[in-house]
Amino acid sequence: MTPRIPAPCHHELRPGTKVCLHCRRAEREATAARHRTILVRIGLTAVVIGACAFAGTSGLAAWKNRSTSGLTRLIASPGSLEAAPVRALTGAPADSAAVAPTALPQSAPLAPSASPVAPPVAPPVAPSVAQSLQPIVAQGRTELQNGMYALRAGDTVTVHFDTPEARTRRPEKFEQIIRSTLPGVHGPAADSLLAAIATGTLVGPTELVTDQLAISLRAVDGRSLSLWPQTRPGRDGPLVIGYRVTPAR
Repeated sequence: MTPRIPAPCHHELRPGTKVCLHCRRAEREATAARHRTILVRIGLTAVVIGACAFAGTSGLAAWKNRSTSGLTRLIASPGSLEAAPVRALTGAPADSAAVAPTALPQSAPLAPSASPVAPPVAPPVAPSVAQSLQPIVAQGRTELQNGMYALRAGDTVTVHFDTPEARTRRPEKFEQIIRSTLPGVHGPAADSLLAAIATGTLVGPTELVTDQLAISLRAVDGRSLSLWPQTRPGRDGPLVIGYRVTPAR
């Protein structure tokens, strides 16, 4: 290794002095400047690496938590209709031919909310009114939004949503899926029935959503739809993976 040759000194040395203090000071300042430059470069490199790591972590978390994706197939087993407790919901009619609601007598007892309600008997309605709640999807399979699909057999339609993002056991999420898909199956009449029912009351917040729960959407003019959740066993209990809907007869 070649020894470092000191720079020639242009200062005037004092008597009895062999080392120039000015040169030493200049050398110390130059060394400190080099050290500061190295530290600044190391700091900038650390900042860039940290920013890249943060961006990568944020992007991975956003990708894992993306909202919805394509939905896959499921096989729904029909539940017993006769033994199913019914949640009857009445909404205002959508057209001018709707009948005004009839007030209950003050002496009429109210059933407790926790007790199962017997399936209501739909009053006779005109054929044109009943026809308005017929499914608007074709027989067989019809693709819905976000990858959901419906299978129609006669007047009965089963909507399937068995995916990690859609299947649920929470009543409020099941209600959201009904509100977003039922109008696409039964048209504007179903949309009007749902619009007349307050959000959060379609399925009770404390109700256990199983295939034994029946929901009746009824307008005061006699039109109604009967709906049953479709479930399958899950790791922590039954999971709702679809629902079956049909006009009440």
